Amino acid sequence: CENLKAIPDKCFSSCNRVTSLKLPDNLESIGQDAFNKLGSNSEVESLILPASLTSLGYRSFESSKIKTVTLYSNLKSSINTEAFHSGTVTNVIFEDGSNPANTMFWQCGITTITSKSATPPDLCLESGNPTYESVFLNHSIPVYVPAASVSTYKDANGWKDFGDNIKAIGQ
Repeated sequence: CENLKAIPDKCFSSCNRVTSLKLPDNLESIGQDAFNKLGSNSEVESLILPASLTSLGYRSFESSKIKTVTLYSNLKSSINTEAFHSGTVTNVIFEDGSNPANTMFWQCGITTITSKSATPPDLCLESGNPTYESVFLNHSIPVYVPAASVSTYKDANGWKDFGDNIKAIGQ
């Protein structure tokens, strides 16, 4: 699997007994519905989307049982909508400034966001347009960011609605 560059559409859709999922470090794309409905018996609770990933297909992880998703910046412009639609994702970790698509976590019960980037990722539904709502509609959840960047996040479009819920990592 080390040479695997792409996972095709619907490749693992509705697989019911997946016990672990480690994506190859050189993976570049995941197709539409590739892991859609990753089964009710699945034990996969966390997913690291590798830094090499540049494309994430529409509803690629819809209705999966994954709880934590880690994103890297290569996905800035090529995450299709509803990638984790109706899933059980509760924790999102931005490693280095990745920007989520407008409905990437649609109907997920996100309870914690961690961004390790000093610069706030763009969370506006229409990238760069501050008049649009944030990707995350629940602004009462904790957001953890680098200590030196707390005030920057509190002033940034898409993030400022979290207000005092923005705290330093480790706080």
